[in-house]
Amino acid sequence: MKKRIFICTSEFKSEKNFDGGISSHFYRLAKELNTKYDVTIVTSSDKSGDLIYDGLKIIRVKIFNIFTKFFLKITDKNKFQGEIFARPFFCLIQSYFLNRKISKILDSNSIIIYSSYQYLNFFQKQDWKSIVYIWSIQKEWNFVNPNSIFQKIDTYFENKSFSIAKKIISVSKLLINKIDNNFQNKTLLIRPLYIPTNNYNDLQNFNKNIILNNGKYFLYFGSMIKRKGIDLIFQILPNLIEKYPDYKFLFCGSNSKFDGFSKREILENYKKSYPENISIFESLPHNDLFLLIKNSKIVVMPTYIDTVPSMSLEALDHNATILCSSNSSIDEYITNNKNGFIFENGNANDLFKKIIHISNLNGDKISEIKNKGRDTLKEYFSEENTLRKLEEIINEI
Repeated sequence: MKKRIFICTSEFKSEKNFDGGISSHFYRLAKELNTKYDVTIVTSSDKSGDLIYDGLKIIRVKIFNIFTKFFLKITDKNKFQGEIFARPFFCLIQSYFLNRKISKILDSNSIIIYSSYQYLNFFQKQDWKSIVYIWSIQKEWNFVNPNSIFQKIDTYFENKSFSIAKKIISVSKLLINKIDNNFQNKTLLIRPLYIPTNNYNDLQNFNKNIILNNGKYFLYFGSMIKRKGIDLIFQILPNLIEKYPDYKFLFCGSNSKFDGFSKREILENYKKSYPENISIFESLPHNDLFLLIKNSKIVVMPTYIDTVPSMSLEALDHNATILCSSNSSIDEYITNNKNGFIFENGNANDLFKKIIHISNLNGDKISEIKNKGRDTLKEYFSEENTLRKLEEIINEI
């Protein structure tokens, strides 16, 4: 009889996604584990009920009801949206409902893999066999307001959830170094699984003049939040456009708002001044996003701290030129001038200089660096280096 594995995540709200962020990591993991184990994904949703998505069993638990939406308004009233997740009341409600559902379907042959984000395992029972994946640390997540009382409450509940878990898996060395010392002895490094994708050549969903502009555009994609370093781009954007007037800068991702200021509104103001040089997209399906990645001059990832973001792996997969920040976790697998480029964390001037440096390199050097991308995926994120280690932990538990 196959072991049953439940993957518990807050990232899958409908049958339309699994298309970015943590959800992409868990999707790839679930697909591969499902070849050996009986895998079910348990996820918070605005609906309840089961579905099959790409061969995977999905159990949706209705979390987003009138009661929880009320708690979500707490942050909005303080003019926060997307920039931080200081909503511990909602997180506790979510964990309670998800684990109540799991308790009804769990048996002695089951193992649960939780996302640490929003401390989903907080209400698991002590005797459950659980693995918690660290995708972020709450004390680091609230980048813009680390002394918030909400953040301190979040950190307290997260540590309580870590104490219950049998094993903790960190996807980066950076996070292992930041986790509380009390949990170091049961925390280990296993990088996420990445399966290379097919290349996409269909341009029907985009203006071809953008994609086929001889690769003359820089690309930022992902959440438009301060922690991701988008404000560093804002600082250099006028100078960058003046330096490269025939280039565009493309921004693609979800909006955020902090203290009443929207990142998209800031971008829209820049666009009014430079209408020919700035394009803004909402979050895109992977097939469309891959086209932007593979045709870009540089994919700019100025994040202050991250956890092996899907965007970095997708950029490597599609032979993009990556520019990332130091001491951010991305630099654990990006080596400067080898398979990408690194600028000093938080330094907008150095970011600007590195973009100029990359733009001045000859085509042969850029091609050499781009071609290292898939080698990096094999070295750090292959089935052998990730899935096998996780299976050892599953068997041990």
